[in-house]
Amino acid sequence: MVDARGDEVPPRGWETPCEPDATPGFSSLRDLLELAFARLPQDTRTALSQALRELLEALLDLLDAVRALIRWLLERLDHRTAAPAPARDIPVL
Repeated sequence: MVDARGDEVPPRGWETPCEPDATPGFSSLRDLLELAFARLPQDTRTALSQALRELLEALLDLLDAVRALIRWLLERLDHRTAAPAPARDIPVL
């Protein structure tokens, strides 16, 4: 759709066009980190990369443990809300 001036009108009429990678502040922060990382000696970069990898793997393990805990808690809740077993009369002899 085109307005009276010949400009393209956004789909919702009011929104401004943005770039797909328009994350304010993050691109400059990423550039700063890449610049700092590039200035480190190779052995320090390797050690830092390995430490970051180990940290991310530990976070994944922690996430798996939290998921397992949530599943266990949900199962316990399901068992508590299940209908109790019907009572039976036991004849006394």
